[in-house]
Amino acid sequence: MERSGRWTIRRVRSAVIATVLSTSVLLGGYAASAKDNKKVEVYPLPVVDEKQPGSEQLPPPDKIVGGSAATAGEFPWQARIARNGSLHCGGSLIAPQWVLTAAHCVQGFSVSSLSVVMGDHNWTTNEGTEQSRTIAQAVVHPSYNSSTYDNDIALLKLSSAVTLNSRVAVIPFATSADSALYNAGVVSTVTGWGALTEGGSSPNVLYKVQVPVVSTATCNASNAYNGQITGNMVCAGYAAGGKDSCQGDSGGPFVAQSSGSWKLSGVVSWGDGCARANKYGVYTKVSNYTSWINSYVGTVTPTSTPVPGTPVPTSTPVPGTPVPTSTPVPGGSLQNGGFESSASWVQSPSNIISTTRPRSGSYSAFLGGYNSGTDNIYQSVTVPSNGVLRYYWYMSTQESGSTVYDRLYVRLYNSSGSLITTLRTWSNASTKNTWTLDTISLSAYAGQTVRVQFVGTTDSSLTTSFFVDDVTLQ
Repeated sequence: MERSGRWTIRRVRSAVIATVLSTSVLLGGYAASAKDNKKVEVYPLPVVDEKQPGSEQLPPPDKIVGGSAATAGEFPWQARIARNGSLHCGGSLIAPQWVLTAAHCVQGFSVSSLSVVMGDHNWTTNEGTEQSRTIAQAVVHPSYNSSTYDNDIALLKLSSAVTLNSRVAVIPFATSADSALYNAGVVSTVTGWGALTEGGSSPNVLYKVQVPVVSTATCNASNAYNGQITGNMVCAGYAAGGKDSCQGDSGGPFVAQSSGSWKLSGVVSWGDGCARANKYGVYTKVSNYTSWINSYVGTVTPTSTPVPGTPVPTSTPVPGTPVPTSTPVPGGSLQNGGFESSASWVQSPSNIISTTRPRSGSYSAFLGGYNSGTDNIYQSVTVPSNGVLRYYWYMSTQESGSTVYDRLYVRLYNSSGSLITTLRTWSNASTKNTWTLDTISLSAYAGQTVRVQFVGTTDSSLTTSFFVDDVTLQ
């Protein structure tokens, strides 16, 4: 069987790609009628080698099959890798100066011909949100096998760090602790500008498609890939076909929701055709490469406490715009994390700090507990080197079931109040009636002055209350 990466027409891969790669070397609840009365708890009812320019004679890349157009900014970690200005591959921003992609998108190409664009949606027009960078260093995994696509993973160091905002954000990548993301049936999302049909043309805007993970045994069956799937690969799709990544999506993100936020679990790698029956999409299993990634990038992977319930995408819009009630405090070490006074925290409205349910001491931050509300509490800090944000959260609700109505967001904003990223999203479907510790690495933001902000939103029906306490950043 012939196979190919999703940067070119897969059934013709073997002759064309073999020629290209032969010239390459390693490239190295609560209730009240008004907010002010919310006080009573209602219990729940250096690239190593470069090809010579001019030798890259490859078919043009083409998009997601069976999916739909994404909303601008819905997947802010999506990178577009261009070759000589044209669409080439996808990638994922895992740190402000590092993009994770597929090895076959990098090996055999002149680094000077490649560039990365972040903040893009319609790649054919200038939308004013794009940030372009050249490549300072490309590193292909040392065990990458261009014949089998085993270890099909590579890192691109950008010429300078990008500016993080609502359209450009890093995504945490899966580690060995995230094995559940690879269980058969877990619905994951693939994004890219690749072909809508096998051999088709490229769309102008970013596309997305949801596909379920398929077991390795199923993917290795004789009517599928007949034993060619290794432990470094994960398959996803439908036996009947119809939904898949395709040519031009190579290197792009394969993401799943974990503990209320997105995680990068795979890299678009290869497949036989696009969306064919029993020919699932094959993705590089990112959790196998944590140590290798961190050896170049540094420790950038947040850890999380798994919670049951329906997770909420980090791209879900939050109603209301946070309005500070006072001038933000200057950046520095996080102070008064136990909320024992109002010092250092900006509250909107002004009564977030409450005696209702402290974990320790006499106070905690109380968000929600009334209908149709948006509560904010934040503090401006300068993130230390290898900084880790730790906090405890608690949720009580009148809601039942797994449908999400009310949310607690943990976010970073810049000093001007623009959203950088949503670190966590908890909801009425998350763990109930217990204090839970969450730990998030902020090393990717070391040296930056940011607002650590907790945002609670509630709908117009049954109430949910969220509490936060014992916040540290060290």
